[in-house]
Amino acid sequence: MIHNLLYVFNMLAALKRQIAEPVRHPKAVLKPRRKPRTKSFDVVWLYPPAQTDPQHQAEALLQTIQTHCEHAVGSYVPASDLERFYGDLAKERGWTPRSWYVIGRELGKLTTRVVKRRDGRTFRCYRIPRA
Repeated sequence: MIHNLLYVFNMLAALKRQIAEPVRHPKAVLKPRRKPRTKSFDVVWLYPPAQTDPQHQAEALLQTIQTHCEHAVGSYVPASDLERFYGDLAKERGWTPRSWYVIGRELGKLTTRVVKRRDGRTFRCYRIPRA
């Protein structure tokens, strides 16, 4: 009889512990996220984008220098000289002159643009390629 009484007492104590303690569920195992695979691909336009006015003017400036200033072809020309030459060319051709920063940016896409130092001065130069 004592044995049964101890059994009931232990069962009641276990029930009491179960009620008092919060239920602990096992943690879910998270799978690591995979990055989406990015495949490289080539885009080919059937209709090329229209050339903007600054692009056209920068290209015309480069072609004019290549044809009329043969001594400058293959060497670096300072941006200050190109800016002055662009102003003269714009007046001659009747263009509305753009800011040199816009033309210089487009010219930098067509040629090599570097920063040079000479006599303690830093200035930007553009390489004039052969036609």
